[in-house]
Amino acid sequence: MSFSPEEIYQILLEAGLSEQEIDRQIKSKQAEYQGFMSPQAILFLMAKEYALDLHKGGSISVNYSEFEEELDYNDFVIPIEKVKEGMQNIVIVGRLITQFGIRNFIRKDGTPGMVASFIVADNTAQIKVVLWGDNTEYINHPHFKKGEVIQIIGGYTKPGTNNSLEIHLSKKGKVVIAPEGIKVESLGEKVFVTNKESTLAKPTIEFLQEKEGFIKAISGVVYIEEFKEIIKKNGERSFLLRLALTDKATSIMVNVWGMEAVDYLKQIEDGSTITLYNVVIKFNQFSGKKEVSQTKATRLKISHP
Repeated sequence: MSFSPEEIYQILLEAGLSEQEIDRQIKSKQAEYQGFMSPQAILFLMAKEYALDLHKGGSISVNYSEFEEELDYNDFVIPIEKVKEGMQNIVIVGRLITQFGIRNFIRKDGTPGMVASFIVADNTAQIKVVLWGDNTEYINHPHFKKGEVIQIIGGYTKPGTNNSLEIHLSKKGKVVIAPEGIKVESLGEKVFVTNKESTLAKPTIEFLQEKEGFIKAISGVVYIEEFKEIIKKNGERSFLLRLALTDKATSIMVNVWGMEAVDYLKQIEDGSTITLYNVVIKFNQFSGKKEVSQTKATRLKISHP
């Protein structure tokens, strides 16, 4: 059963709320949801907060199953380029570009934790999504694969590495794989079509992945995956920086060793567009994937907007 805003408004009045209080809360929630939630949806949320049964016009109920079905999160979707710092309850939809798997860690209090992340893109931009704890299980879903349409519900923004913007999933948030009612063309489907033309001025990462050995240049948006100090077999100290380089069609890992890793880390931020010149593509037997490594002639160029 569907209710108009006027009907829900009347139910709230009958429950004892004044017009002034209802209007105040509507304005407050519009500000909280950054203006991306309709008045009808806000009124539904208010009814839920006051435990009102919409079928009985103000009596108390604890059954919200039918009420939840009234919320169509597709109405709240915003383009990724519109995601700004300080936003909460974000709803976005994009194609899965790459995922980084689940990483276990130990918190400062000694308790174990889990974190996972992935990148989604629509036809406006791309962004890194971070999952914590039990939410990391979404990564293990059999249909959670590159190219799949992913909906993020209940996200909030948080500065990531070097203050780049990320979306983190709230405790009440969820990830929907292949959501219904989404217009696929709005996600920039053509961006994900494989381009096999070897005459491209700027070959795609997917095209370059078919090659092995020396390549003149590779470009994309970069995300910092890992930076660590390592000790060589001879006892010397060194460093390793691992980067995920993506061009919306696919992604590839980049390994930077030695002091160059430190130098790159000072220059690169998550979300930067870079070009690496004079690198090699090798097959990593451990990951089972092609990866990029620097050479003595490697040069980094960062594109500034």
